[in-house]
Amino acid sequence: MKDSNFEYPIYPTCKKHKANNEKLKECFEVNLWYDLKNLTGINSFDYYENNVEGKKTKVIFTIDKNGELIKLSYTEDSNPELAKDILRQILKTNNYYKERNKKILPAKVNGKSTEFTITLPVVINYGSMN
Repeated sequence: MKDSNFEYPIYPTCKKHKANNEKLKECFEVNLWYDLKNLTGINSFDYYENNVEGKKTKVIFTIDKNGELIKLSYTEDSNPELAKDILRQILKTNNYYKERNKKILPAKVNGKSTEFTITLPVVINYGSMN
């Protein structure tokens, strides 16, 4: 269902897609993961040690009306260590942009800022890590 009155939250590096919600969503996720890897050293997670199988988790966060990240959590079936570390890294990445006066722009409905919750699935496969 497309709602022409809804605008997906805009990640700091995705403003060029402002008119297209599908591209905004894809850009948000791709650029967030890129930044997590490159700005925070996501490859340095501690839970690789003594683990032979992959870990799955879903992290959840809300972007409030001011573009702030609130209500950070994870699903009950998530790996808690992985989820907490991913959430810490998301906050660290968000702070990186805020320090540069670039922040996530909140979702909008009818031109008015609104809270929006994002759920991100995370899968780390240890066997494929180099």
